[in-house]
Amino acid sequence: MGIETVDWEGKKEYVLTKGDLSVTVCPEDGMNMHTIRYKGHTVVEIQEDRRKAGKLYAVPILYPTPNRVRNNQWTLGDQTCPAVMHGIARYMQFRTEEVEQTDDYCRITAVCQWDGEQERFALFPYVSQFRVMIVNDGQELRFLYEITDLDQKVLPYGLALHPFFSSDRTEQIQVNAEEVMEMTEDKLPTGRLLPVSGTEWDLRSPRAVSELELDHVYTTMQDNPKAEIHFADFRLTLSASAEFGHMVVFTPDAPYFCLENQTCSTDAHNMYQNGYQKESGLIQVLPGESQRGWIAFHFE
Repeated sequence: MGIETVDWEGKKEYVLTKGDLSVTVCPEDGMNMHTIRYKGHTVVEIQEDRRKAGKLYAVPILYPTPNRVRNNQWTLGDQTCPAVMHGIARYMQFRTEEVEQTDDYCRITAVCQWDGEQERFALFPYVSQFRVMIVNDGQELRFLYEITDLDQKVLPYGLALHPFFSSDRTEQIQVNAEEVMEMTEDKLPTGRLLPVSGTEWDLRSPRAVSELELDHVYTTMQDNPKAEIHFADFRLTLSASAEFGHMVVFTPDAPYFCLENQTCSTDAHNMYQNGYQKESGLIQVLPGESQRGWIAFHFE
């Protein structure tokens, strides 16, 4: 029980254990949650084949451009920037601010100062601060974030968690969304929202992962929980603050699947620029102000 530190390829990992729930966090690896375990069950782990191929793994943060960006470039107003799929958070090295253990929880807080000294600043040229807190109370993992605009211009962003849930294909998932975003062949949104009722995309009742072939953005989310995962011996519910109005569901033929709470659509900045402001979900922070939110993984 409590908090331990271990070495991971020369970087420091923090293992936060409370009751039956344990999470391993690496601030120097973009605050990625490398492992999540509950009652001896591995809920998340690093997919070494993906990591070695330079792909995402475990529970990366996606910011400020979750998922694909059309032509790897986004425009908003008179600002045009290059972009990479899933954004820059995976490359951020967060600095640990505080590690705290009490009778009720284990917690780590870390921060990244984003400015012109950063190698990839051109991908998001907004001086800002990104603070993340992860709390384990034994039944719930809570991811809390704060984006502070330290620039003289409005900061536009999208944010998501991209957990790769370990799977033997027997799990059932439920997503409380009424619509799915229509996509082009290259997985970019057209702007149309399609009702899920009566379609193969309807996940409002539990469905087996083994029968799904999805890589879709769901929206028009109902009240919390946003989604549920039914494992053999327990249930995991995904809840989030109000700005997380989208969820990507990815069910490849692989030993994992993904339910990704997102604040925005794919290609959010370009969507907003092209007149789909509401559909995009893009958040804009005024100079000197902050935006906060949270995602919770609740085990029962």
